[in-house]
Formats: sequence, structure tokens, C-alpha cells
Amino acid sequence: MLAEKSSKERHILVCLSSSPSSLSVIRAASSAAEVYHCRFTAICVLRHPNEENPGQAANIVAAEHAGAQVTQIQGSDIISSIADFAVVNHVTDVYIGKSGPSRFHKPPYARLMKALPHTDIHVIPDAEVILKPSHLHQSSHIRLSLAETGKMAAIMGIATIICAFFFHSKYSNDNIITIYLLAVLVTSVVTAERIYGVASALLFVFLFNYLFIEPRFTLMVYDPYYIVTYAVSIIAALITSTVAARLKQSTRVAMESADQSQVLLDASELLQHAVDASDIIRITSNQLVQLMGRSVIFYPVQDGKLAKPLYFPASQQEEVLPDESDAANWTLANNHRSGAFTSKFPQYECQYLAVRVSEQMYGVIGIRMQGRPFTEFEKNILLSLIGECGLSLENNENNRKREKMEIVAENERFRANLLRSVSHDLRTPLTSISGNASNLVHHADILSEQQKQGIYTDIYDDSMWLIELVENMLSVTRLEEGSCLHPSVEVVQDVIDESLKHVDRHIKEHHLKVVRDTDFTMAEMDVHLISQVIINLVNNAVKYSQKGSDITIETERDHGLLWVRVKDNGPGVAKEDQPHLFERFYTGHHKIADSQRSLGLGLNLCQSIMRAHGQQLVYSDNVPHGACFSFSLHVKELTDELV
Repeated sequence: MLAEKSSKERHILVCLSSSPSSLSVIRAASSAAEVYHCRFTAICVLRHPNEENPGQAANIVAAEHAGAQVTQIQGSDIISSIADFAVVNHVTDVYIGKSGPSRFHKPPYARLMKALPHTDIHVIPDAEVILKPSHLHQSSHIRLSLAETGKMAAIMGIATIICAFFFHSKYSNDNIITIYLLAVLVTSVVTAERIYGVASALLFVFLFNYLFIEPRFTLMVYDPYYIVTYAVSIIAALITSTVAARLKQSTRVAMESADQSQVLLDASELLQHAVDASDIIRITSNQLVQLMGRSVIFYPVQDGKLAKPLYFPASQQEEVLPDESDAANWTLANNHRSGAFTSKFPQYECQYLAVRVSEQMYGVIGIRMQGRPFTEFEKNILLSLIGECGLSLENNENNRKREKMEIVAENERFRANLLRSVSHDLRTPLTSISGNASNLVHHADILSEQQKQGIYTDIYDDSMWLIELVENMLSVTRLEEGSCLHPSVEVVQDVIDESLKHVDRHIKEHHLKVVRDTDFTMAEMDVHLISQVIINLVNNAVKYSQKGSDITIETERDHGLLWVRVKDNGPGVAKEDQPHLFERFYTGHHKIADSQRSLGLGLNLCQSIMRAHGQQLVYSDNVPHGACFSFSLHVKELTDELV
């Protein structure tokens, strides 16, 4: 039957107990897991949330060393808990030890076979039968408390006083019995151990028989009815104590589960707001320090190797950890725990665990053990937080790769659009220059002087357009590469005047007006880039407004800023085009490189330049019609330190 299942489908589960012979069960299951290279899990069922069993703890460590993923669950019925776990986790093979015979119950493996009819149950005989300890020995584990004894004495004392009142009031003994039974039930509920419920029942028998049954102040019982009553009260005390103990145990488990869920919820919320891997590592490590009170050391994994560790001490006075990187490297290579309380490097102070998702390693985390192993609650919290950390690091890595791919794709789109636009826009002026130059070379003798001047003008216009195009492309490249600005303090009016010397020569066909708020205002800027912004905005107004229109450049000082506005009274910008004005390669009506030979870089470049200066280029409609582009610069006073 083993050969019928593939390794991918197989899941081996070994059942752990406190018996020393469990080691043979672990070895058998481990051998099968190595043969089939399949999933290997060990399960340990605890009856109580903080149950401590040295033999069971040793077998858990042995299972971890054998390569099993140990899972500890809680349940009152061990076999039912194992069966439920096996069904949920699609277990195909269960390895369990064969314990000694029982005269009253079926052996555990027989119950497991009945509960899991479609699962292979491998029963490993014990080398030696470990008999269960007697109830006499088990009683040594009962924890007696002076406070609990006081509770029982107080309850029974109050019940006795009430019963004395009923006795002297000539009520029947049935009322007295009822009060004592109630006292026994209350004692069973409010005390922690079943022994107090039984003791209160025995105390009830003694007090009732000694104080209220004739002959009084003796222990003689003349009516068999009372013997039955005593037996019923003792049985009721046992049942009530058992139910109360289980209820308290369930309450403790629920509270611990709620605490664990709240801790994980808080950690998840913090991790959701983490911005990068270092933030995720810091949040996870600090959460572990706060919850466990132990120092944490985290080794990130970079290119398959451990990077420089990050240390998170539990207190400022704590000594720095010694170098234990060899244990961390072993955990990285083998994907298993190492360090304190393990078989690998047990002499070290920290225990090292892998932070991973499936087989992908994202780090190794070390916990300073302080000479004591993890409690069950600490272990559950630790594994859960490490799992959350691994998932967050995986998501961060995926987001980083996706962003990198988006940047690469955006760059490719930029190159494709740039190549398409440049090839389109360069063809027209170059063809014009080539054709005009050919006419001058071959037909200069038959061309009139006026015709030659027209050709010269066309060649000049085309060449100047090409120069403007190249300047814009160089500026775009400079900003894309993140080149730093070269700021200097300049007189804004001088920069405007110098920029107007390099605008389109067709500016003569328009009415240009410069309105100065003041003749001498200084601002900090990269003079070359700001000059290019002014040239582009003026050329844009020349290109898109009719001949004879007004083009105005205004400057206005306002609260430490100098606003520069370029206005025209042309047709303006259509409403549907305004949201796209500053997009790269956008030239209106969603066309690239339109008939007016616009590459669509001008306004986008101007916006990029202003953002590099920490400002924005803003569009608004001119009144009554036309367009207005505005930007601001930081004013520098003469008293300011000029750098």
C-alpha cells in the first residue's frame, strides 16, 4: 500500500507521548519520511494548557531533531484529537506505539483504526511496557493550597450555621441535607482541585452525622437512608468537581487563545504599515522582545547568505551576544533549529529559527534563552510571529520586484514613444533642410534673392526647432538620471530678458508684453533650467495662438515667493485636454507628435524642472479666453546669505 501513494501526496504523522519507547516510533516514522521525501509531522496532545512532562518534552525534542514539524494541540480525548488533526491535514500514514493491555478499554491504536478507516496505521510495539502509575502515585501531583482549604472551611462553616438554625426551628432533616449538598457543590465549583470537593463531601457526612443525627455527637448511623445520601453526595461532588475543572481549563485555554489572537492581530496591523524589509524585521523583533522578555538577534538573508545581524536587547543593561553565526549559518543551510536546547550547538545562549515561506529563506532569528526553554504559549506566539514575518517579507520582496518590473516596463515604453516621436518629428525638418539645401546647391543661379532669403529662413527655423528639441531631450535625460540642480541666486528680470532672446522668431507676429512687479527681485534657481521653462512656455503660446494675439509675462511677489505667469489670449486648452497637459508625449486630442511638430515633451519637462525646484507648474484659463501657466520661485533678500 505504501508504494501506491506518491511522495507529494504522502503525509506521515507520528504520535508522541511521554513513554521512552516513543523514540522507536519516531525513528520508524523518520525512516519512512526519508525514504519517500514527504511531509513529516509529529503531534503531541496536551490535556492541560500548561502541562509539564519531562518525558514528553524530551520526545518532542527528539522528533524535531528527526526532521518533524512538531504540532502541540490540546484536547481531553487524545485519540479523537489525533483523528481530527489527521483528517484536516490529509495525513496518509500514522505511526503510533503499542501500549500495555487494558482490561476496560480498547487500545489506542484500535480506536484510531476505527476513527481513520482510510488511513494507514503503523503500530510500533514498545520494547518494554511502561505501566501506568497508580492513583496513589498520581495523588502526589495534587496541589494543596491554604487559601483553597480556607474557602472550603468557610463554605462548610456557613452551611453548618444555617443548618443549626433549621435544626432548632424544628425543620426536617431533608432541608439540612439540601443545604449541605449545596455547600458541597459550591465548594467543588470555587476550588481548583477535585480533592476539595471530595473533602467537603466527607466533611458533610461527618458534620451532619455528628451534629444533627440522633444520637447526636456520635458517629453512629442507625438509618440506611443516610448511608445512601452520603454516597450520592460524594458522587455528586466528584462529578461537579470534574465538570468545574474542565470548565476552568476550557476558560484558561480560551483566554490564552484570545491573548494569542490579539497579539497576532496587533502584529499583523503593524506589519501592514511596514514600508520595507528593515521595518518588518524591526517590528517583528520588537514584538518578540516585548512579549517574551528575551533579547532577539535577526540575520537577514541577502543573495543566499546571512547579512550583518540586527540586535534587539530586552534591556539596556544586557550584554551584547557573543558571535554565534555558525549556528545561524547551520539553520540557514539545513532549515532546522539550532543553538540552545537543541542537538546542534546546545552550548550557545540563543536558539536560532528559520524565517521562511515554503523553501524560500528570508532570515534567521535568534532568541536568547536565558537558561530556560520556551513555554507552550511562548512557542506558539514565536512560531506565529515568525510566520507572519516571513509572509510580510515575501510580500515586500514581491512588491519590490513588481515595482522594478514596472519601472523597466515604463522605461521601455518611454524609449519606444521617444523613438517613435523623434523619428516622426525629425523627419519633417530634416527633409525640409535637405530639400532646401539641395535647391541652393543645384539651382542657386536661377533663384531670386528673395527666394534664397526664404529658403535661408526655412533652414534657420528648422535648425532652431531641432536645437530646441535636442535641448529638451537632454534636459529630460538629465532629470531622469537624477542629476542634481546647480542653484544660484539670480535677478529674475534678467533671466526673463535673456530667455526672450532665444524664443521662436515668430514672436514678432504677436504682441509681447512684460509686466514687472519690481525691477530688482532675486531668487534661487538653476538658471539654465528656469530659462528653458520660460522659453518653452513662450514658444508654446506662439505655437498655439493666432497671429496678432497678446502674449504677456507677469511677475508678482507674494509671501516670500515670486510668481511668474505666461499668458496668451488664444483659444486656450480644451477641458478634456487639461487633465493631460503635463503628461509626457501628450500633444492634445490624445495624439503623439501632431501636425505642428510638437514632441509632447515641453510641458512635461517644465513640470519636472519645477518639481526639482520644489514647486509646481500650474495651468489656469485666462480671462476672457486663452491660457495661463504659472510657477513660483523662492525670493532671496539682499540680507540673506548667498550661496
